[in-house]
Amino acid sequence: MNIESKKNREIRENNFDPVLSQKVKLMYEALKQYPAMLTTKQVAEICQVRDNTVRIWVMKDQIPYIKCGGATRFALADIIFWLLEKKKNSQNKQKCL
Repeated sequence: MNIESKKNREIRENNFDPVLSQKVKLMYEALKQYPAMLTTKQVAEICQVRDNTVRIWVMKDQIPYIKCGGATRFALADIIFWLLEKKKNSQNKQKCL
């Protein structure tokens, strides 16, 4: 079995989306200067919103987060997928006229 057919089989078996994979790679490259675990301030910087907006998202469970003692942290990988999902959902909505 050559490499290409093995890759195609993996894509079929895992419902692998090459377009999503490319978007994840591009997003990761853009955010690779950030650590694996992010603070509220870093997420706000990435999303270009105020810190309080991120805190509101946490209170409403609108963003994936982890509580470490009293601190709130965000996994970079979770934030990447969350942003891509938000982008996908916003593209599916119709604009109001």
